[in-house]
Amino acid sequence: MAANEEVDVKKLFKQVQLSSIMSTPPIVLNIDEAFHKVDLKFREHNIKHLLIVNDRKQLIGMITLQDLYKIQSPKKTADGTAYYDHNELDLNSIEKNMTIQPVSLKGDALLMDAMVKMGEGGFGCIPVVDDDFIPIGVVTQTDIIRVVSEIFKE
Repeated sequence: MAANEEVDVKKLFKQVQLSSIMSTPPIVLNIDEAFHKVDLKFREHNIKHLLIVNDRKQLIGMITLQDLYKIQSPKKTADGTAYYDHNELDLNSIEKNMTIQPVSLKGDALLMDAMVKMGEGGFGCIPVVDDDFIPIGVVTQTDIIRVVSEIFKE
């Protein structure tokens, strides 16, 4: 790739707004819910990041699939299917196990902003919020790879 083409890619990253690439709607769970619902949301939506909100629907935390693994290892059925004992999970609280105040960006932030934040912090996703900190979407590493692959296909 020529040097001038690299500059064009950088320009693209600085022009793409998160609102145009984020996954919507964001999957959220209220902080007061039973902990086993974390597992249910991960499985139901096939996700790895769950946004935690308060009663005003504002982002206050996040739990990842990796966090769940640290809290309790999944058990296996005879056929090898992984599952969690929901009664055991409910001995935990969302509030005590979530990442508090995760880094978030607004919808008009740029793809480059998300990439820098994710790279610096080692994050797998960035929640996208409105002016009231209500989640409107999420940008994951997968979303970024999809956009980058689309850019290079053109």
